[in-house]
Amino acid sequence: MDSGIVWFSWVDYNGVTDDLEVRLSTTNVRPVAPLLTRNVNLVAELGQTNAYVGFTSGTGGGSNNHDIRQWKGDTVPPTVISTNPQGGDADVPIEIAFSVQFSEPMNQPSVLGWELQLENTTRSVQQSLFEEAKLSEIIDVGLANAQFNPTGDTITVSSSWGLAYSQSYRIAFTEPPPTDVAGNPLQIDSLTFDFTTVGEPAIQSVAPS
Repeated sequence: MDSGIVWFSWVDYNGVTDDLEVRLSTTNVRPVAPLLTRNVNLVAELGQTNAYVGFTSGTGGGSNNHDIRQWKGDTVPPTVISTNPQGGDADVPIEIAFSVQFSEPMNQPSVLGWELQLENTTRSVQQSLFEEAKLSEIIDVGLANAQFNPTGDTITVSSSWGLAYSQSYRIAFTEPPPTDVAGNPLQIDSLTFDFTTVGEPAIQSVAPS
């Protein structure tokens, strides 16, 4: 590291799991994999919940100058930037791979343990000639098989939810919310959206006729 270039460092501590992670890079893009990991109970180590945080360095028998150019703590909760499908989308394929893009890299175990609530909002049966009753079908969708993109801010889930043709669905984000790498919980108030699936393909011809 004795090259004179600027290094970027990320230090993440999860107070729930006691996981400490350190990342280094020569760019401002946060690496997915940490350089150093350790499980440590900082409250037990420090004997209190308040502490000063800083950096220190060593050069052995040589002499060098180390400057901290910027310091920023992460207390901003993550948000959902976009989803696929989006709210109001129509003609959504029934085999769609559902995806969620967050505003920042997320704590992956907290996302993989999350559940979304999927509701069929238009399934109905004909009770009589003049009366129609609406059946609300709600299932919990786990994200255990979700795949993260390289930067850790987007997940994709292959659909195995049994979506039907020409149906309207509602997806609701459930509690508890996942967290970002700093432990800030996702703000999921009013994170609910609707979409409609594509109609069933029509049979154009039958051979032999």
